[in-house]
Amino acid sequence: MRQTARGTVKFSAANAEGQYLLGVHPGNYTLTAKFRGYQSGTAVSVEVANGENRTVALQVSGITEPIAGSTGL
Repeated sequence: MRQTARGTVKFSAANAEGQYLLGVHPGNYTLTAKFRGYQSGTAVSVEVANGENRTVALQVSGITEPIAGSTGL
């Protein structure tokens, strides 16, 4: 996550269901999902107001690296 106005960068890991949690101050943010072996997701702009909780769905797509043990068949 990158905060647009301040250039702040924060990271969060997702759980097995793909859920993540970030604690941020009110402001405008750009969120991007990344996962090894996949193409980065499209950046999503989010505005967070004071005291607000937001749910933002992020996606990654297309495997870019071979999976270990895969024969490609």
